[in-house]
Amino acid sequence: MPSKFHVAKRESLKAFDELKQLRNSSEVTEREYYFDEGLGQSLNDHIAELKQQFPNVALQTRRDRDGMAIVKMSLKQKFKFNLDEIMSTDPHYL
Repeated sequence: MPSKFHVAKRESLKAFDELKQLRNSSEVTEREYYFDEGLGQSLNDHIAELKQQFPNVALQTRRDRDGMAIVKMSLKQKFKFNLDEIMSTDPHYL
């Protein structure tokens, strides 16, 4: 039976691995939620407001079988420099 120390160590390593995966440049953060149009705002107005607040977010909408609107927000991290391009350049060319 593992001790409390081993369990805590294992859980902290799991959390650290999850953080490393979040720092990956190809990681896409997604959020999907139901949008209720009966609350006074139309879906088009909501999408326009989201685009204004979050210009780098890709938005997708769809309807489920009951006709409820589902909004999916996807955010891919953008970095100032492309590390793959920098590493592939020939140092003698510079």
